[in-house]
Amino acid sequence: MSGPPIVAYWLGGGDRPLTVRANLVLFLGISSAVSAVVYAIGGLLTAQVLLISLFVGPCYGIGVLIGSKMFTVANETAFRHICFMLIAISALVGLPLFDGLRP
Repeated sequence: MSGPPIVAYWLGGGDRPLTVRANLVLFLGISSAVSAVVYAIGGLLTAQVLLISLFVGPCYGIGVLIGSKMFTVANETAFRHICFMLIAISALVGLPLFDGLRP
C-alpha cells in the first residue's frame, strides 16, 4: 500500500501535474513489476488469481484509458482534487470494517 502515501507526497509538492503523473507512472510501474516477481517466487500467483485477473484487467485498462483522457482536460487544481479524492476513497474502501461479518 505504498501508492497512496507516495501520491500524496508528490501532489503536496509544487511540481507540475505532468511531472507528478510521470513520476507516479514510473514508480507504480516498477513497484508492480517487483511485486509480480515476488508474488511469483512466493507461489502466490495461482491459476485462480490469474483467472480473476482476466476479469479485473479489462476494468483496470478502461480506468487507465478514461484517466488518460481526463488528464488532458482537467486543470491543475481539478487534477489535485481528483487525486486526493481517489486517495480518500481508497483509504475508506480499504478499512477492515466488515471483516467480522465474513463466515
